[in-house]
Amino acid sequence: MTRGAQNLSAAMFAKPCPTKHNTPGLNPQFTGLWRDAVVDADIPQGGGLPPLSVKAGDRIWASFKNAHLNPNEFPNPTSINPARPKELYNLNGAGFHNCPGVTYAEQTIAEILRVVFRLKNVRRAPGRAGRLNGFTTVVNETETNMFINPIGSVSPWPGSMHLIYDS
Repeated sequence: MTRGAQNLSAAMFAKPCPTKHNTPGLNPQFTGLWRDAVVDADIPQGGGLPPLSVKAGDRIWASFKNAHLNPNEFPNPTSINPARPKELYNLNGAGFHNCPGVTYAEQTIAEILRVVFRLKNVRRAPGRAGRLNGFTTVVNETETNMFINPIGSVSPWPGSMHLIYDS
């Protein structure tokens, strides 16, 4: 197991599970979304960049991934840090728009990862079965991971990757 995997494995046993709040800049569920401006506005960009002026009717790409890689807002954005405040990483809406399945998903993912990382000598299966085949491309100025499934279709969602472990 690599050092990074060991650190991640150790972090899995801490509650709450840190990975969901550490990965938006690494490989988010969605890299961003389109929104249409309903009023004229100047949007602050931070980092010494000038505000972005938009007019009512303009279509705007909001890149979640690029936003979460901003080191001014998210120190060491490509590192997994279990102590990172989860309040900074809200990709599931807020208030009335909050996703009702967030708590369930957070708890379920944490438990699955705890079980997997407790397996003795867990590792990727050899050969193609142990790899997620894919490539990185740029979509709307956002680096995006794309995956190739066993029948050759391309999707932003990974297919299967087999793990093996010692009994």
